[in-house]
Amino acid sequence: MYLPIKHDLLIASAPPIKPKTNLSGFTLIELLVVMAIISMLMSIMLPSLNKVREIGKSTVCLSNLRQFALAWTMYAHDNEDRICASDTEWNGIQPWNGGYGPGSQSGFWVSDGPGMPYNDFCGTEFAIKNGAIWPYVEILDIYKCKSDKGGFVRSYAISHAMGSIYNLNGEVNFSTTTDITRPSQKTVFIDVEIYPYRFGGGNMEGVGPEGSIDPIDTYSKIWNSDISRLTYRHNKGCNMSFADGHSDRWKWKDRRTMLLMDSIGNNDLSTASINNPDLLPLFEAFRGARDRQW
Repeated sequence: MYLPIKHDLLIASAPPIKPKTNLSGFTLIELLVVMAIISMLMSIMLPSLNKVREIGKSTVCLSNLRQFALAWTMYAHDNEDRICASDTEWNGIQPWNGGYGPGSQSGFWVSDGPGMPYNDFCGTEFAIKNGAIWPYVEILDIYKCKSDKGGFVRSYAISHAMGSIYNLNGEVNFSTTTDITRPSQKTVFIDVEIYPYRFGGGNMEGVGPEGSIDPIDTYSKIWNSDISRLTYRHNKGCNMSFADGHSDRWKWKDRRTMLLMDSIGNNDLSTASINNPDLLPLFEAFRGARDRQW
């Protein structure tokens, strides 16, 4: 018997009709153009990003120096106004000598010990933690500048005039904070390059009395070899902190100054000192209570 098929059933049972779409991907040329644009933008932005990164590192370094300046002042307050020694010799008992023989009690800010072949303490965390400043700055990272790529554990030194136990040729270093004239202009901590090295047996050569830094001759006003320890890693400048507690970047003006820091032409210190605009301001910042006398 013939049964009529209902139209509604046909519609219900028929598969749905998918609408046609006109989708298409990127062509190879379009992808290459986009990649070229991205590469060009990156090449433009990268120097700016590096500059911003370096500004950040310099800011951290300045913060480190401010904290050291505060610690330096606190040490003086706790020691009848006497500042810590800028040298980095030994505080307390000599560990390399079987505990025999006390070291100096001068309160060296870092305790590297003497420069001798069997000193394994120079340039280590142990030396920092036995320094006079450590109780006031007990964060090891603060002793290292973020821009310092060297392997030494610290990046900072103190001006020779600030408490060094070595007074040569009649010079007189500052020993108390009240001795310091114009404290806002007298350098205390400096961002430097320090070059300890190990002997064949693995022992460290200590920096000893050379832990302090005096890049100029405060009598004749010429550079000396210590200038190679100064830096220009912060946008052609060196970060420093001062006796009044502030820190700032010292901008170098003469290319000869930076060449000497790279140890290029270090045998011609006198010539590089002639009409050098960097020399006199640094002379004023680094000299002590009295200049050297012959």
